[in-house]
Amino acid sequence: MTSILFYIVAVLSFGCALSVILQRNPVYSALSLVGFLFLQAVYFVLLHAYFLAVVQILIYAGAIMVLFVYVVMVTKLGTGELPRLHFKPVSIFLGALFASLLFYLFQSGKPLTSISAQDMGNNIVEIGKLLFSEYVLPFEFISLLLIVAMVGVVVLNRRNHDN
Repeated sequence: MTSILFYIVAVLSFGCALSVILQRNPVYSALSLVGFLFLQAVYFVLLHAYFLAVVQILIYAGAIMVLFVYVVMVTKLGTGELPRLHFKPVSIFLGALFASLLFYLFQSGKPLTSISAQDMGNNIVEIGKLLFSEYVLPFEFISLLLIVAMVGVVVLNRRNHDN
């Protein structure tokens, strides 16, 4: 039953990921990303990493996506369509390179991390200790980066309204 659910979630994840990059409307693209992030939480549940599944939904599908949608709405990107970029050959090459690298890593049988998802997901105290001791600087840097990005969007939006 678990493998059937895995394949269903894999197909849905692939569809949502394609929808993120193929949508011309940024709001629909952001909503597709929310769906993809929820499906990633299902992967964590299948690995018995329940804490990581909840964090995935609360942080990424909740807070980060609210920030993305806010930026889209403030900059008025949601009213039109995104311009098409002309980097298709480069994008296809990089996508194929990334896919072949993932295929190699999964076929080599080497573990991708030194700790299993089940151990990491069920050991909340250890995650908290690592986050606020060894990884406190990257944690604070990311929060500062998000604040600067929001302030930058507001400043750029004010300049567009003043003209």
